[in-house]
Amino acid sequence: MISDLDDLVGYAADRFSQPIIIVGHSWGSVLGSLYAARHPERIAGYVGIGQGVDFQASESMASQAAQKLAREAGKEDDAAKIETLYQTWVKTPVGTDDFDFRAFMEFRSLTTRYLDPNATAGLLSALVSPDLGWNDVRWQLMQLTNPSEWIRVQQPLLKALPALSPPESFSVPVAFIHGTNDYVTSLELAVAYQERVSAPVSTLFLVEGLGHMLMVDDPVAFAKALREAVEFLGVR
Repeated sequence: MISDLDDLVGYAADRFSQPIIIVGHSWGSVLGSLYAARHPERIAGYVGIGQGVDFQASESMASQAAQKLAREAGKEDDAAKIETLYQTWVKTPVGTDDFDFRAFMEFRSLTTRYLDPNATAGLLSALVSPDLGWNDVRWQLMQLTNPSEWIRVQQPLLKALPALSPPESFSVPVAFIHGTNDYVTSLELAVAYQERVSAPVSTLFLVEGLGHMLMVDDPVAFAKALREAVEFLGVR
């Protein structure tokens, strides 16, 4: 995966003849941060969006927070279901051969209902995006209509990524962007990670009220944060 990313960086450098900034989101942020730490000579900076730090800890924190909100809303059945679905995921986590994709997506859907109720607000903008292609639609439909095939195709990636941890030392400037409602990659863990990071410069930009898919939920607010992050890196 890192070698694939290196090929893309080389292609971008040859085509645009200007400094390259790696931008990674979610699991891509783990790969992006690893690449930035290992190949500082190839890039000018790194931006992590919804930076992944510890996915298992994030899911545990999301489960606890969602159960609390469900109980406060008088939805004891939802709270119990969240716990049941979470325990299913703990027993067969991402990357295992018995990973229950449907149960995991149901867990995500139910926790999101309480933790980030506006998560689908920007779905229409994604569907009408000029960059949306048939392969994007096909890939999303596969998750819904043929999850076993989606898992089969993804299995090498699913097995590799949970074992990866983002580095804490960089030789290039780094910035992070996080939605305050992001429970997929815990904001609490991301803040602590950014404070531990050693880099020439490092900062965290918060986007109020947005969750993990902030570029979909509010493209304008996300673009503003990304522009500020790039300006912070000082890349010209």
